[in-house]
Amino acid sequence: MRRVPRVLVLSASSGAGHVRAGQALEKAFRARGGCQVEHIDALGYVSKLFQRIYDRMYIRMVRRAPEMMRVLYERTDRPWEHLRRRLALDRMNARPMIQLLRRVQPNLCVATHFLPAEIIAWLIAKGKLRARNAIVVTDFDVHAMWLCRTVDRYYVAIEEAAEYLAGIGVPRERVRVCG
Repeated sequence: MRRVPRVLVLSASSGAGHVRAGQALEKAFRARGGCQVEHIDALGYVSKLFQRIYDRMYIRMVRRAPEMMRVLYERTDRPWEHLRRRLALDRMNARPMIQLLRRVQPNLCVATHFLPAEIIAWLIAKGKLRARNAIVVTDFDVHAMWLCRTVDRYYVAIEEAAEYLAGIGVPRERVRVCG
């Protein structure tokens, strides 16, 4: 008897866009059928301190210090430069997510936020997860935070984003423009 493929959609409740994209994907997978699908909030699988800091800091900076947010955004938008430091911090705080992924062993992971995308890519690279990894970029711009080495497919909104990814070394066949 063939095993039904397991699809895990991971979003983050920092802003509504990531979650709404995850919900739409879950609905589409259910409508298509032929798989088990689950949608989780990745921020529910990180340390409580990290969750509070991440969630509150992001909202406060957007509302109260947009100029500081712009500077931080620009300084961290350096493709392939900050991967190791960011991964170390995220691994330390995402142990529950790592445990969940290793226990569930989905066939396909679809991330609508960069935090779970990075953890999934790391687990695949280390041979601790055998899954296909898809990233749905929920912005028109592809910030460096979205970049992972072990990705089967990037889904982006506009052709310019696909061209940008190709320009920084992501094979064009791994990128789909989906509007």
